[in-house]
Amino acid sequence: MKGEDFGESDMMSVLGFIIGLAIVIASSWIWYWVRVRKSGQDLFGGKPTLFDVRRLLLEGKQEAAIRLYSQIFRINRQEAEKGVRELDSSLHHD
Repeated sequence: MKGEDFGESDMMSVLGFIIGLAIVIASSWIWYWVRVRKSGQDLFGGKPTLFDVRRLLLEGKQEAAIRLYSQIFRINRQEAEKGVRELDSSLHHD
């Protein structure tokens, strides 16, 4: 089949396309993962920790920190507010 050979130039074009596609997919996955983590969620089903509460406090998201603290320790809102206040004050005294 003359004229229908798959040459080196064509192979490089396909390889370039595959690499470009892989970069786009990886970039979009990383962007999505960062966005989800910033919202306080975990893609891998991990449990939230005090580190997540601390991060929320440092970002100025006290209400979200209180809800998460309450969820972690399974306590009512008043107890969670007290715990978050104590954690917040320790963060600002270091």
